[in-house]
Amino acid sequence: GQGMDVGNDELMALLRKHGMVERTILLGMREDVPRVMQGFDLHVLSSRAEGFPNVVAEAMAAGVLCVVTDVGDAAYIVDDTGWVVPPRNAFALARGIEQAVATAGTPAAASRVDAGRQRVMSLFSLESMVANWQAVWRRLAVDYPQPGCEAIGRRLLFVVNNPAFFLSHRLPLALAARD
Repeated sequence: GQGMDVGNDELMALLRKHGMVERTILLGMREDVPRVMQGFDLHVLSSRAEGFPNVVAEAMAAGVLCVVTDVGDAAYIVDDTGWVVPPRNAFALARGIEQAVATAGTPAAASRVDAGRQRVMSLFSLESMVANWQAVWRRLAVDYPQPGCEAIGRRLLFVVNNPAFFLSHRLPLALAARD
């Protein structure tokens, strides 16, 4: 991603401090993430906080086993097709990674990969998400008409599962829409 390259002095200082320069590959911004992801044996989401981590669904769609921390919607995305561990627990994360690596190349891993790909396609494909949003809008139009709304005009709906993400990611859009 942006700033994830050797030009990031702060990041490089941290890598040097912890002796990780030789063990880290910084790819920077990439336009070929699906192709790169297909080369992974395992995808690990070690986040402390998330909303809906798209990267997990992208890994599953690319046929990659996933280990995730139980933050935001990560556990819902993975369900039983991957490994879910508590956040901020390095031991549990390491154990989840060990379990996933131990299954690599086995029929059990192939089954998880296939189930993960099917889960992403059925629940999180563009068609599925559009249909779900249309259902939400139809329901809101029926359930929440308010007197005087005709004068307001169009409505804008933000759905967030973490108020901090609304503030950090959507507040500028909401303010611009209001204005």
